[in-house]
Amino acid sequence: MSKSLKAIVYSLQEELSGYNLVDDAPISDEYLMDKIHGVREVLIKEHFKLNGIDSQFFQTMCCLEVKCFDQGCTLNGKFYKSGSVYWYVDLPPLIESVGWKNIMYFGLDDFSTQFARNSFDGYMSNEGALWTSRMPIYVVVDGKALLKNLPNPGIRFICIMALLFNPTDICEFDEEAPYPVPDVHKLELLVKKDIMSMYGVVPDEKNDARDIKGVLHGHQNQPQDEE
Repeated sequence: MSKSLKAIVYSLQEELSGYNLVDDAPISDEYLMDKIHGVREVLIKEHFKLNGIDSQFFQTMCCLEVKCFDQGCTLNGKFYKSGSVYWYVDLPPLIESVGWKNIMYFGLDDFSTQFARNSFDGYMSNEGALWTSRMPIYVVVDGKALLKNLPNPGIRFICIMALLFNPTDICEFDEEAPYPVPDVHKLELLVKKDIMSMYGVVPDEKNDARDIKGVLHGHQNQPQDEE
């Protein structure tokens, strides 16, 4: 079963407010989205440690613009080019806790050419490699992917399949699209458990008939004195 981020947030609001949504809901949508993204990262790390990362966590972006900059320095307010030109793309924030597994594909948007990811040392010494000196490669540094050996000089965009830290950072985010997680039910349970524990609500008591709306406002219903 899949759900959009919008549907997940609505479902959580409904559950946590006792199925009685009001305009001044005690938990904001923005707070819930942060929790959802955080739990998703936990699930990704769990998959990474056990069985590998499920492909449903990944998102595809083919709108990363290839840019260039000239190396050089500024002296007395004037910029002097060194003659070296570097090509790069700006990356959205990725989940870093799984290492290089955070990018499944990096290459042309027709998926015909994949760039090989390198360490910085490998990137710098690529020209001297016997078999791979002309292979398209990249290295990730400070939120940028530095490119080398572009397959054609006119390339304008790079496509990636990656684990975005915030799934809404994808190009032209569609709030009705399925949220990138393989088990929505588990995600919702963990988010609810986390939030309810902060308010002192025992998770096993979630299914009883009591109204937890007061608890979410920071106070519990107190028993009335007998007359």
